[in-house]
Amino acid sequence: NDIITIQHYPGRTSVILDNTGKLIQFTIETFTFTSSLVFNVGQSINSVVGVEINGLAEKEGVGYDITGSKQISLLGTPVVGSKIMISYLY
Repeated sequence: NDIITIQHYPGRTSVILDNTGKLIQFTIETFTFTSSLVFNVGQSINSVVGVEINGLAEKEGVGYDITGSKQISLLGTPVVGSKIMISYLY
């Protein structure tokens, strides 16, 4: 009964453009949880592709929220040392 979500971003020659022709890029940033539930990424978030804690996907509004143009906040507290992976379009 697993739910699998497939996201597809069509592009030409590995380039993704939005509806206005603006270039959209993809990146993955990783963090190690220490005590802060807020993670600041390097670019302004256009769309979050995924947030994972120790390889387990989190759902927006349940496991995390986008709280700023460059900020993701976790809604639960993982174990110290947990690996946080944020993949997003910018």
